[in-house]
Amino acid sequence: MKHLIVLGTQRSGKTLVSRALNMHPNIICHMEPFFFFFKMCQNIFYRDILKNQGFDPDFPMDSGFCSTKEERGLFNESFSKLVFLDSDIEKLREQTIKQNSGKERAPKIIPLLDKIEAGNAIFVFEGLMSILNEAYNKKDVRYVGLSEGWCDKYIDILLNYTDVDIQCIHCLRDPRAIVASRNGGSRLHVKKYPLLFILRHWRTTIAYYILLNNNPKYMAVQYENLVHEPELWFKKMCHFLAVPFSESLLDTSGFLNGDGSPWIQNSAFQVSSKKSINVGSLFKWKEVLSREEIGVIEYLCKEEMDLLELERINLEFSLQDLISYKENDDEIIEWLRKYNLTFNENELMLEIVRKYLIESNQNIDVKDLIDYLVIDKKVFGKLAKSMGR
Repeated sequence: MKHLIVLGTQRSGKTLVSRALNMHPNIICHMEPFFFFFKMCQNIFYRDILKNQGFDPDFPMDSGFCSTKEERGLFNESFSKLVFLDSDIEKLREQTIKQNSGKERAPKIIPLLDKIEAGNAIFVFEGLMSILNEAYNKKDVRYVGLSEGWCDKYIDILLNYTDVDIQCIHCLRDPRAIVASRNGGSRLHVKKYPLLFILRHWRTTIAYYILLNNNPKYMAVQYENLVHEPELWFKKMCHFLAVPFSESLLDTSGFLNGDGSPWIQNSAFQVSSKKSINVGSLFKWKEVLSREEIGVIEYLCKEEMDLLELERINLEFSLQDLISYKENDDEIIEWLRKYNLTFNENELMLEIVRKYLIESNQNIDVKDLIDYLVIDKKVFGKLAKSMGR
């Protein structure tokens, strides 16, 4: 049985893609059923491989920004050696039940979670996918898949692990639209993820897009292209997966939540369409974001946006504007406040150094500084070249 992972940052189109593909007779694909498997892999790595007993298990998923080359390499190499103990399995079961207790994700897996057994990460992953297959089985299924957010650093690991047949559809989207959705669109008083936290994860998405774009098991889909030409792009996805195209992928009125109820397109802007893909939120960010917020996003993501040919509109935003920018801590989601992920002097300095290195094409090697700030030297080279566009 082949596996499919649909990854990307929050609000990048992952759910739309997974809901559509789930309508295909040969594909099972559900929204975010096993996030805590990936989260616990990170925790077990810190606990058992790095022997960091003081690591906070509630710390959010790492974007890879400011992780050393050695640490990322060790994580990749150690993945199959990460061992879920019986106590880990019990915690994974509890968190997965909580994650899937609503209608949207995959509640039908809950009665089957007692089948999870202790073992290494790959063994547990395959066990979870087997449960997903059993809970939502189709007669002619070829792929069992899922969508997940914040998990981009697992793409390279899973695609290159030869004992498991996995393909990845990677969802990309304009970072301004993603942040606007974070701001709640037309919903008032919605708590937010820190802006810097989102932008660093978004840049990580683009880093892996650069690194893996020529991998035959990897396909990138840009949300803006998908909503403008859905038939073209779903045909491309079907070709990528070597399954026949199905018209059911285009009729959103037939899309289902994990409990079998009708799915309503995930839009913070309350724009809906019963039988077609929602295009109403493409440029809502212009109404939702302040001029200052747009400037911060475009300043910190300039090279990646240029690579995706996303036009910037606040070209006057400067380094001084960035230094002056303040984020309201009271608007941040409570559990994230203690991790100091908002703009501060130390984080700004890291961003300024990163910006300088890319813009000046200073490929210096000071304790692998390039890898520390830009994930990989190949990514740095691509972003530095984009400066000449």
